[in-house]
Amino acid sequence: QTIFLTGNDIGNFTVNSNGSTVLEGSNSRNSLDVLRTQVANTLVEGRHPNNILMDEFVQHKRRVYQSSAEFAESFDSSRNSTGIGGDLGVVARTINARRDLGHCRQIFYVTLPSFDTHGTLLGTHNRLLGGLDRNIKAFWDEMVAQGLEDNVTLFTASDFGRTLRSNGSGTDHAWGGHSMIVGGSVRGRRIYGQYPNQNQLRLGDEADSLDVGTNGRMLPTTSVDEYFAELALWFGLAPRELDEVFPNLNRFYRHSASNPSPIGFMG
Repeated sequence: QTIFLTGNDIGNFTVNSNGSTVLEGSNSRNSLDVLRTQVANTLVEGRHPNNILMDEFVQHKRRVYQSSAEFAESFDSSRNSTGIGGDLGVVARTINARRDLGHCRQIFYVTLPSFDTHGTLLGTHNRLLGGLDRNIKAFWDEMVAQGLEDNVTLFTASDFGRTLRSNGSGTDHAWGGHSMIVGGSVRGRRIYGQYPNQNQLRLGDEADSLDVGTNGRMLPTTSVDEYFAELALWFGLAPRELDEVFPNLNRFYRHSASNPSPIGFMG
């Protein structure tokens, strides 16, 4: 579950490399016959008008099985994208099935762990970023093959950066970091944001330094509010809705005709 994928009327739907994920404790097989049987069984359970909690649970259970059956049918009929690492491969197939699923907009959230590198930083990053590079390239090639390069934007995000000073074998938790954005609507091949100058990169409490500690925990020069607001505007959020969705955005950016985007990386 993630707030990023949850709306007033829409909840997120969990999938894995085999397709949809149904309720915990139910039959782990994901065949259409099993899912349709589960839908039928919940219909037999019926409504419980005198028990609000039970009624909602049964109806929710039915919706989950019904959605899983619909997804499995569309997912199985979509062509199997080749050369893409697990999660992004499922994303590509789900995008390909968007019409059968009745989706006009889709958001996908995939994770890549193991960046908490307190040790062996260089070797670990070389392996992780190398794999990320190959998978993004394969995913993007698939989007081009589907003719969707202008309709899809892929971006990265992390809940922490890394310190600039070594702890002896690696680095520790920090604030500032970098994100990557890929898409046909991206003004690419550029670095956005204010790159720190020599004085700002000094470690410790020296004047003008962006270090908020003593080990290179650098203060970001661009806020995540601006980053996500730019993506949300591309996705269709109205400018008048920015402050409601991003209540801290006005500390960094105010929309106007002369300043239409927070950062400027989306076309």
